[in-house]
Amino acid sequence: NKDCWVWVMDVDGENRRRLTIGEGDASSNDPVWSLDGKTILFTRLQANGATLLLAVPYTDEAVVPTYISDITMLAELSFSPDGYWLAYRSWAIGNHDLFIMRPNGVDVRPVVTEETAYDFDPSWRP
Repeated sequence: NKDCWVWVMDVDGENRRRLTIGEGDASSNDPVWSLDGKTILFTRLQANGATLLLAVPYTDEAVVPTYISDITMLAELSFSPDGYWLAYRSWAIGNHDLFIMRPNGVDVRPVVTEETAYDFDPSWRP
């Protein structure tokens, strides 16, 4: 089994603690803090290749993460500066393209480009 937990720690590496409960044949990736610092969104790569979007509150005790969206192929999360959008890379429709959606998994929109190449690392302009 792969380590599928999400951890936090102080800047100096001290006070490490686990935020998530649960084990399985999955790995947790791409953690990103919400702008208010109360939640961490992350992706979880399942053994079958599906990637899920989950969230966990920043609390003193580890909890089971909350499943966010039916989108099953996503990575490289990036919150918009206002916190209302989440950009990500998805390969659910074949090519690796960029999309945006609300952090709760609704209002999914493709970022349309003329490029047919592999798109990656979404980032927001300040």
